[in-house]
Amino acid sequence: MRWPFRAVTILVIVGLSVGSTLLWSELAKGVPSPVPLTSGMTGDWTTITKRFDTRVQHRFPIGSSEFDMGRVLSEQGFSQADWGGATGTEHEAVRREDSFVCKVAARIRWRASADGRLTSIRGSYGEEGCL
Repeated sequence: MRWPFRAVTILVIVGLSVGSTLLWSELAKGVPSPVPLTSGMTGDWTTITKRFDTRVQHRFPIGSSEFDMGRVLSEQGFSQADWGGATGTEHEAVRREDSFVCKVAARIRWRASADGRLTSIRGSYGEEGCL
């Protein structure tokens, strides 16, 4: 009877060790530092999204350069999958600000004219699932 008890004890210790190591490695990553476009986002998600959208539209007004906007977004940690998308289609840039507990993303969607000027832009910031 002693061997099964020892085997179970060893398995529990190994399981706790592996689990705590995985948890520690996730927590060590931390939450990404806010950037100018995402700093100060507190409150309920509806208020945060409205504040972020206003901030995005103020920073990148209609008629501004898509190229310059892309440079700023890249510097602030946003990534875009469709840099070479067709003129007039909606594009999206995303910045992940996940924590161990929740997945959070800042998203910016826009359209641009053939000469590279913004014709529409909007932002959303929110939770995409929590434990």
